[in-house]
Amino acid sequence: MVGMIRSTQSAFVLASILTLSLPAGAGRAGPTEEPGWDEYVAGSPEGFLYRHTLNSGRNFVLAAFGPEGRSVQGYGTPARANAVAAWTGSQQPRWSVRLRPQVDLWYHALAIINVEREELLSRYDPSYAGAIARAKQDRGVGATRLDSLADDFRSEFGSRREFRLLDQLPLYFVDATLEQMLMALSAVADRQTYRRDKVAPEARDGAAIAAQAFSRASLRRVLGRFIEALEQEWQVFYREYWTEVVASDSVGRSELADFWTTTVAPQLEDILADRRLDGGTILVSSAVGPEGRFFIGDPRWAEDNQVVVSSPPGSGPLEPTYHAVKEICYGIVAPALQDLVDDKVETISLRMVAAVRCGAMVLDRYVPILAAGYRSTMMRAVGADTATATIGRFEERFALEPEILAALRNEIDLR
Repeated sequence: MVGMIRSTQSAFVLASILTLSLPAGAGRAGPTEEPGWDEYVAGSPEGFLYRHTLNSGRNFVLAAFGPEGRSVQGYGTPARANAVAAWTGSQQPRWSVRLRPQVDLWYHALAIINVEREELLSRYDPSYAGAIARAKQDRGVGATRLDSLADDFRSEFGSRREFRLLDQLPLYFVDATLEQMLMALSAVADRQTYRRDKVAPEARDGAAIAAQAFSRASLRRVLGRFIEALEQEWQVFYREYWTEVVASDSVGRSELADFWTTTVAPQLEDILADRRLDGGTILVSSAVGPEGRFFIGDPRWAEDNQVVVSSPPGSGPLEPTYHAVKEICYGIVAPALQDLVDDKVETISLRMVAAVRCGAMVLDRYVPILAAGYRSTMMRAVGADTATATIGRFEERFALEPEILAALRNEIDLR
């Protein structure tokens, strides 16, 4: 575990924004070093979140570690811990494709704000804001609060690294309702009304993380304005749009679920099962870009894994499948890089490149019929000419050092 913590240096690491310091060399977190703590890792491209679950199932502590040994702790709900305790190895985890309105609304808003970053792959679809502006015009909806404050939010979110947490935060609320998420974060922003026992159990994980990350009054004020903008956006526009456009594409979700279940998952079963990545939830979103989101849950409960992928309405199952493979590859990239990449030079872009290359290696080995399409999709994502998306050009565009490629091959068992 300590080795994993050590390897999470990047241009930005989620946990590095947090201020509670662990003693040097600490490998656990919690009020005490009680016997009976179980550790598991929840990772993301920005870093790793280590959550600790009490065997008793009373509660669990969320702890995020950064490259300097910093951490944040917050008590989560017993629901997830109890579900983990109830899980047995005899169950057969599977991936499912779902929608979550709270996740969709959140990424809808961040795509409209669209903070510019110097990253290889875009986190949000650059054409999304324009498409939404036209949809609002067609529905006779004027500028919403979110539209009016987008420039202000873009400046705040882009200049203060604490707000990078927003890219991952809704994944802590997937078990909550939209209302529970907004109420919990409103209470966090107000601070005077935030009490853990007053937050819906399904929303306590995310609220605990947010309360520690946005501990400063100036940050909470911005968060409060953002939540107010989300509430108004849902009321005046997005609820109707989500129902009519997003949620209505059940055929697309069914096609993706069928394709993944029948064509992809069986072929990847061995490599995914070894890492407890053979089950989870794929959340589709038309707002996110080619760089989606990946959240590794408790390895004893594979359904806790979450992947968010781009899936514009009518896109078919192939493109979101390619992106899902790439996102899941972050679970392979992390152990491959941990002993190779120096803390001071590891970057988000390096992990992105490694995940892209990992996806191609996995498909070449296990589902070769999809490999060429995957390479073309990744080349298109970085603006390259897909007509010349040969293996050589792909490897040139997503170049890695030989020792990193060797480590990836070893993780994928390519010998």
